Formats: sequence, C-alpha cells, structure tokens
Amino acid sequence: MRIERIGPSRYRLDLPYWDKRRKRATHLRRTVVGTRADAFRTAGEMERHVSGSLTVWTLKDALDYWRAHHDTASCLSYLHILEELAGTLRIGVPLRDWWDGYLEWLRQNRAPGTVNKYASMLRAILRYAERTGKIPEVPIRVWGIMRAPARDVVLDETQTAKLLNTVDREAPHLSAIVRYALAVPCRRGELVEMKREHLDLIGGRIRVPGANSKSGAGMWKPIPPDQVEYFRTLPADTAYLFYRRDRDGVARPLGEFKRSWRRCLRLAGLTDFRFHDLRHISATAMIDAGTPTEVVNTVAGWRTDMLRRYYHRDPAKSLELVKWPGHSSGPSSEVAELVDKQAVNGGGSAHYECVALPTELRWPDAQIYKQNHDTAISGRHSSKPSTKNHSRIIAPRDTKSLGRMGDCLSAPFVFKKVA
Repeated sequence: MRIERIGPSRYRLDLPYWDKRRKRATHLRRTVVGTRADAFRTAGEMERHVSGSLTVWTLKDALDYWRAHHDTASCLSYLHILEELAGTLRIGVPLRDWWDGYLEWLRQNRAPGTVNKYASMLRAILRYAERTGKIPEVPIRVWGIMRAPARDVVLDETQTAKLLNTVDREAPHLSAIVRYALAVPCRRGELVEMKREHLDLIGGRIRVPGANSKSGAGMWKPIPPDQVEYFRTLPADTAYLFYRRDRDGVARPLGEFKRSWRRCLRLAGLTDFRFHDLRHISATAMIDAGTPTEVVNTVAGWRTDMLRRYYHRDPAKSLELVKWPGHSSGPSSEVAELVDKQAVNGGGSAHYECVALPTELRWPDAQIYKQNHDTAISGRHSSKPSTKNHSRIIAPRDTKSLGRMGDCLSAPFVFKKVA
C-alpha cells in the first residue's frame, strides 16, 4: 500500500494486488479527502476488501522485505548496489529487461564468482517474495549462473621468500599475519578479529568465535612453532593479536589492508594473487606434511571436502612421490649408503630403517624432536625400545635434508638402528 499526499487534505492510495479471476496483477486506487488518519483508515478498508493483496511491487520493496527477515551482514554491499541500480524498477518486465543487460555487463567486467553472487542474491530475494505471497511470480527465467573454476595458485620457495622479504621491508605490520596465513588456513576476517582473550598459549591454539567465522560455528586454530614467541611477547597495549601502530605509536587493529598488500605483491613480482590464496597454500602444505585430511578440514572450517577443490600441490614436488615398478618405496641405495658412511660409531656397515613420528599435526619446516630413537647423526642407541606404535613409511620426501645430516628434518620420519 502506498499513501501519497497530493494536496491540502488530499491523499492518493495505491494498492497492488493479484486478480485471481483474471490471473494477473493489477492496482486498486482511491483518492481520499480529509485528514491523514482518514487516509490510513481507508487504506485498511481497501486491504481487507482485496483478498490476497500484494505489498511488494518494486525491487526496493523486495529488498526491504528480505532485510527484515534475514541476516544480511555478509551481503550488504551486493544489496546496496542492487538497490542503487534497480531499486525503483517494478518487479515484472522492466526488472527482467534490466537484469538481461546488467548480466551481460557483469560477464564482461567481473569474475564468474562475482556474477554468481549477484545472480544468487537477486534470485533468493525474488523467490522469497514469491513464496510468501508478496509477488505473483518471479519474472526472471535466465539467471546466467557461471561455472567458477577453482583458483590454482602455487608459490614456490623462491616466491614465498621474496614475498616475505618484501612484506618485512615495505609493510612490517603485516609480517606476522602473512606468516600465520602461510602456515594455518584462515580467512582474512578471522585473522583481523583475533583478540588476546582468544589466545591459549598453554594449549597452543587460538579460538575463533562463531560470530567471526563464515560458517557461524566457532573453531580453534593452532599456533605454528615458529610464531609461539611472537604471541608470547605481545605488547600489553594491544587487544588484537595482529595489529599496527599509527603515527602516535598507538596500537590499532589491522582492519582493511588492501593497499599495503597490493603494494607488496607488486614489488614482489606476483600477479593474480590474493590474500585468500594463502589459505589454500597453507592447507596444501599441511597435507603435504602428513596432516590427516579430517584435521585440515577442521582447522580450516570446511564442513565439506573442500580440499578436492583447493588442494594445490606444486607439480615439481609431486614428481618426488612417483614410484617406479620394481623398486622399493624405501630410501634409495645412494641415500642409505650416505647415511651408513656418516654414522659416527663404528667403521663397519650399520643398518637403519625409516620410522614415522606419531605426530598428528606436522609443520612443513618445524624442528622434530626425535625422542626414544637412535639417529645416524649422533650415533646414540637406546637400550630400552620405544613403546610407541610406529609405522614404517615410504622414502623421505626431501633427500637434501638427509644429505645435510642436520637435526631438523623436513619429512616426518627418523632413522632407527636395527642392527
């Protein structure tokens, strides 16, 4: 119902409704001479007289009706643009013609995911109005949903190091959040809203409340070993885990940092790369390090098996896992000979076997403490055998780590002396 004042003590009433006999939408209009109260009283009589009256006619009315019954926090920008462009259009042929032209423009100037977002939002709004009896039918039949291919973005070690060096030099306030995003799959909104009250240093984890997560369910994020010191030494004047300081030295939340991030990408020589891509890269790194798929899904907050879409292994690293027919899957003879020659005690031949570490969450570049195991590096031998149930696994992924004979192995295994 629309009530418009057209003169002194004169009001025009316009009530759109569905004519069941003619099976089409029409209007019931009246002009009232009197006070504003008389106009509203007549409007009530008109609504009671018309069975199945419609209260939505323009797209703006449909948007307002949608806002009143749904949580629109995650789509405010899309609703605002739809209202600005087509809020005054009537739901019918005018709206359908506008959408056909706007859809063509979106396809030429926006990514498929953005096109699908606009289409799905407008379709949900109109279908909800139709389902609740506010409009007779949805006038749009072709929505133009596009297939959005998954982004296949991979950073090699050189690109990662160059990006981190650039961030440290040009935007040091982003160093901590970028390193955390490279290790733990997170969304930007989850990271910038992490506060000190969510930090659990004893448990080595950070709580993400449901209000800050896309799915609406709370979750826990682990703390990478190389960032424990950062969280332990947070300054007392910041309430946020990731922060920046203004010109006066006051700690502020990071908020939106697109400008600084894009500048770092440009200086690092990275094109077509987004901050959200770090989420896929960190999830892939966790899988490559031996973390179970279920654990990665839990950490990332994926309710479905999103790893099938976002798992981006570096093709060069995939070649290291190729198994040749007729060859054992254990360490090659060259690696075994190298380990044998560099054994500290004894000049004869020593024999070692590859034993998996019982670690649920293995970080790609973290130091692994080799407890209850003899190592080829130090030549220590434990007289008491380990009681843990270790499984024999495949050959090491990184033979360079074995060649250096260091205490830090990138693959989740150690060598145990058996003879």
